[in-house]
Amino acid sequence: MEIIGIAILSLMFTRTFKPVEKAKSWIVERFRFLPFVYDALNTLLFCPKCFGFWIYLVVYQDLIGAALCSFIAYLINHLVDRIESYYD
Repeated sequence: MEIIGIAILSLMFTRTFKPVEKAKSWIVERFRFLPFVYDALNTLLFCPKCFGFWIYLVVYQDLIGAALCSFIAYLINHLVDRIESYYD
């Protein structure tokens, strides 16, 4: 159950929770002069699959569970994209 919860929270944090958008952008822009770190932070903070994978891996130290969490976050993100494109 925690896999689905972390996948949903990663989607919320990276995509739909607007109060943290400014802070995430500020953090990423501070590392603009280091291209490798900038790309890694940008991917981590704005990609629900990557965020879910790393958070699950850090918290539970389970690689298989982290991969499953990343896949579930991908499925939920894809589902939300399809629903949004249907209503546009």
